[in-house]
Amino acid sequence: MTSQNRMTKIPQKVMRYLPLKPRLQQLYMSTHTATIMRWHKEKRVDDDVMRHPADGEAWKEFDRTFPEFDVDPRNVRFGLATDGFNPYGVEHKGLYGCPVYKEDVTSGWHAEKVCYLAHRRWLPWDHE
Repeated sequence: MTSQNRMTKIPQKVMRYLPLKPRLQQLYMSTHTATIMRWHKEKRVDDDVMRHPADGEAWKEFDRTFPEFDVDPRNVRFGLATDGFNPYGVEHKGLYGCPVYKEDVTSGWHAEKVCYLAHRRWLPWDHE
């Protein structure tokens, strides 16, 4: 086989691994970023207004479930962003915008993503 007709394998997907521990150590080495990393525990105003994930019920429930984790302000919580990934499959007719009102809030396709346009229009103003 000559170099002109040789088939080269090209990877279809690339998995990048970023070591987490050294990155967190770097963030805590600087006094400026270390202060920002502890902000959720030391500087946050708790006035029942949702401004940060720490104000959310999921964060508070985690703190109640694992009080030993909540004690140290250096403990870090991670969120997972899944831009465009649908863990429930791509079935159009089964996607709803609200777990309470289900079929009353429908979805549509826009820019290859499922969108819920004007999905709060018919909901009560205090609906979660």
